[in-house]
Amino acid sequence: MDFKKLEKDLYESEQYLKKLNFTIQNNSSIEAIILASTKLFEQDKGSIPVEQKWDFRQTYRDILGFHDIVEKIKKISNHPCYTEIIPHIKLLAESKFQQNDKSSVLDSNSNKVFELYLALACMRISQKVKLDNPNISKGDNPDIIFDYEGQSIGIACKVLHSPNPKGIFQHIEKSIDQIEKSEATKGLIVISLKNIIDHDDFWKIQNLENVKNGTSEPEFNAFANSEDAREKLNSYVKPFFDYYSDPLEIMALNELFINKKTPPEFYFFLNSITSVMEHEGQRAINFKRLFQINIKEGILQPITHSIAEKINHYIQYDT
Repeated sequence: MDFKKLEKDLYESEQYLKKLNFTIQNNSSIEAIILASTKLFEQDKGSIPVEQKWDFRQTYRDILGFHDIVEKIKKISNHPCYTEIIPHIKLLAESKFQQNDKSSVLDSNSNKVFELYLALACMRISQKVKLDNPNISKGDNPDIIFDYEGQSIGIACKVLHSPNPKGIFQHIEKSIDQIEKSEATKGLIVISLKNIIDHDDFWKIQNLENVKNGTSEPEFNAFANSEDAREKLNSYVKPFFDYYSDPLEIMALNELFINKKTPPEFYFFLNSITSVMEHEGQRAINFKRLFQINIKEGILQPITHSIAEKINHYIQYDT
């Protein structure tokens, strides 16, 4: 990890939020992240002594999760619809906003920040983007509506809190209904698995039992390469994929999409941090992607597939 660049980025992010009249409250999660990052940076420079090796995974999730979303906000600061996202940006002060970590089922603002996260990618491919106002939303509209190649696209953003695959059905049913009732001509459904992914499993401590009984310092697992890490991240989709591979479940799910604006597909959003071996040693990487589920295998809708590919790109990359 390039601590020098990250330190510079986080300082600029803090200043950027202040320019938006965004108050970083004392004892807030953002203040805690900034303080934790300062400590890591000072240790890296040798300005303060390095403490005994500790479980820093949560600190890395917090720092990289904060860095990720604020950098995306800065990228679209000159967008003609920038004011659309201001109410959502203010929710960063009131929620568990990191997309690479679990949030409470009671934290409804965290779910709305997921809408912001996807909207930031949409703003990279469209000059006309609308978000459902988080302060007055009744949940009966798509969360994001934007123009794309002459069509109005609606995106329903959902966040799972239960690992039960049956819960997907209700989310999809509601999403389709929201899109049908809207001005959108085409729809996409994106479901976050941030509360389902076992983030500690994705970045394991190899000697966890010894750490628990106090006989060893933590030794962190590192994947041999990024491809192995991505494959592991994809594996968290498997219980849902297996469940909806059943012919009866596929039939029931497919019926929801008949004669609807939304094609028979949906997307899982996957995001978590782990360590990967590189020439210089281990490096913490914030992995993120969309994972497509086709209800009708082999059948792709060109426009929604194209949109999803571009959203996936801007989720992962800055340019």
